[in-house]
Amino acid sequence: MSSVSTVGDSALLVVAANSQVVAFRRLDGAVAWRHTVPFSVLGMAAKQLGTMELALHAGRVYVAASDRLLCLDYATGVLVGEVALPGGARRPSLLLEGDRLFVCTSDRLVCLTLGGEVAWQSPHGLTLIECSPAMGVPGNVRQGDEIGR
Repeated sequence: MSSVSTVGDSALLVVAANSQVVAFRRLDGAVAWRHTVPFSVLGMAAKQLGTMELALHAGRVYVAASDRLLCLDYATGVLVGEVALPGGARRPSLLLEGDRLFVCTSDRLVCLTLGGEVAWQSPHGLTLIECSPAMGVPGNVRQGDEIGR
């Protein structure tokens, strides 16, 4: 999941909400690509996934949905890879640091390589009812927020 795209590092603005990830050309606002994130509730297709978390790095767009992490090509929006996440039901939080992507789900912290392999995972013991957590290492912090507010 980590090979680099040929598009400039900042040619596109990526927006994600309600099962859609859309890249807009920063130069003129035109839609460059659109990707729909499939989602199901109790085994039935749902139209809206709600909020998603994004991280962009080295030609890739990492999209965290409630039950999975997707990797899209920044230039084209093509799905490069997908990893199932444990402890779904809430929007996971992402922190990209070096060659690792840290994902905080509703019940655990998962460390992934940029290739999609799980390096480790650990229950976090936090109560995440109305919020997503803040995560950080020196010089790189992802601030938590209140879900749905």
